[in-house]
Amino acid sequence: MHTFEEAKKAVTTCQYDYLDYRNNEFDKDYNTFEDKTNALRESIGNTIEENFATVWETPQGIKFLTRFEKVSQKIMITKLSEKYDRVLRYCEKEVDKITKMFKRQREDPPLPRNYSPVAGRIKWSRCLMHNMTETVESVCAHPVLRALPASADMMRKYSNTRSLIHNYEDTMKAVWMNQNLWDVDDCLNNTLLRIDDNGSVVVNLDHTIRLLIRESDCLVKMGVDLPIVCHSLYAKKNYFTLVNDSLQFLLEDYLRTVRRVKLEVRPLFLPQVVRLSSLLLPGLRFVGWTSDDWREFIDRANAAIKSFDVLVTRVHDIYTNRIIYMLSGMQEVTLITLPGECFIK
Repeated sequence: MHTFEEAKKAVTTCQYDYLDYRNNEFDKDYNTFEDKTNALRESIGNTIEENFATVWETPQGIKFLTRFEKVSQKIMITKLSEKYDRVLRYCEKEVDKITKMFKRQREDPPLPRNYSPVAGRIKWSRCLMHNMTETVESVCAHPVLRALPASADMMRKYSNTRSLIHNYEDTMKAVWMNQNLWDVDDCLNNTLLRIDDNGSVVVNLDHTIRLLIRESDCLVKMGVDLPIVCHSLYAKKNYFTLVNDSLQFLLEDYLRTVRRVKLEVRPLFLPQVVRLSSLLLPGLRFVGWTSDDWREFIDRANAAIKSFDVLVTRVHDIYTNRIIYMLSGMQEVTLITLPGECFIK
């Protein structure tokens, strides 16, 4: 900019006699001005070439190519045809890379975070298809690139890979729609609670139910149809969440309250703990996920836990502020004073 201002100033500040046609000073100054502006254009073009030399093998190559075409109308950009070839080679390489990635990972693809198996595979294939389609559509939208011979080869590879990915997605949908769901009835007939291998009471919501609900949730957002059984489970999603969370809070409150009992008074609480534990037996024996009395079972157990918690608080208060306090005061009482050594003599 500074060089252009100097060249412009050299022309605009001079005084010319426009009536003297023999005076060619303006022609000389104008030629000098043109030489300087041409050198400035060449310098700007070289600077642009150097700064953007590595952009043609990136996803932004086509966007910069369009900008370079606009700039080339004012500033000389060298080897523009070479840039077309470099951009097209990169796009073709991207299509080949996605094709090889799909063939290599189709049996065990990297699932997106928080996606279930079937939904994750479909999402993975759609992401590959989106990335490849975006690249190919950018080439087709460019009038020069789509006319090059290499563009036809890239489109042929794209069509083959698109067919493979679509067939893969259709296969995943068929597996999802035709899977055997007869064991769902057995899972729904399970009791609310069970005893695990460590002997602890845990919520007995089968992993199959959780997985089907999660699959249905992901696939509905992706516009995939659901089997009738999965549609019914997905409609009851809030119900399963409510029952599962209620049972989790119930077990946490039960363990927290029982562990509050101090070691010194635990023998006194043994009958109450046995009675409290017996209130969990319906959930271990006959109250299932389709039972209507699940809420009554949870409410009865929660009420008993609250009563037990109040009892523990009161017993601890009596034990600490009365028994322990009284015993501590009795320790300071002198029952008898022994005579000194002089009395013994």
